[in-house]
Amino acid sequence: DNSGPPGGGAEQTGSKRTSSNSPDSAKKSSPTDSNANNNNENNNHSTEKSESPPALQEPTQHKPGSLPKADEVIRKTDTVTKNISNLLQAAQKGKSESYPECAENIYTAVQEIVALFPDDQNDPDMKIVLDKLNSGADKLRNRCREVAEQGIANSKQVTEDIIKNAYGIAKAEKELVTMTTKLLSVDTLQDTNS
Repeated sequence: DNSGPPGGGAEQTGSKRTSSNSPDSAKKSSPTDSNANNNNENNNHSTEKSESPPALQEPTQHKPGSLPKADEVIRKTDTVTKNISNLLQAAQKGKSESYPECAENIYTAVQEIVALFPDDQNDPDMKIVLDKLNSGADKLRNRCREVAEQGIANSKQVTEDIIKNAYGIAKAEKELVTMTTKLLSVDTLQDTNS
């Protein structure tokens, strides 16, 4: 097993540090080792290596624990809201054949919202809201597929259930926008005071 225990990784890192003066040394190692070691070298030898390729500095869209911009979140939630509106219109008109497509559009838009936030989200309330949004979209998608396959859309209870799920998603996305805006304003205030 090449991944080895943490101690083995430290040993490799130590041996690569001795050859870190050569700019080509990181290029010769494997891509995985290169990224990890370049990040370590950048942290440990910041005065020696002030520049590194942008791809190695920031491999993900957002830094761990960071939040997306509020306008990104609002733009994505507007898409969800539009798709929820389309689903509700289909429900009012009794067009059950439209349910799966509408629900799939909602699900896709929700996944795009969730992808804006880092997996290692530090705020437990934010995690809860993201989970509510994600699970609500998944539940709605499955329910709409089931309704279309079974042809039971004309039932008042089924329609109410779908509408309830859609409103749950809308409520969660509203909470998300409020929380994101609030957290970003706190971060901005802290940066200004620093």
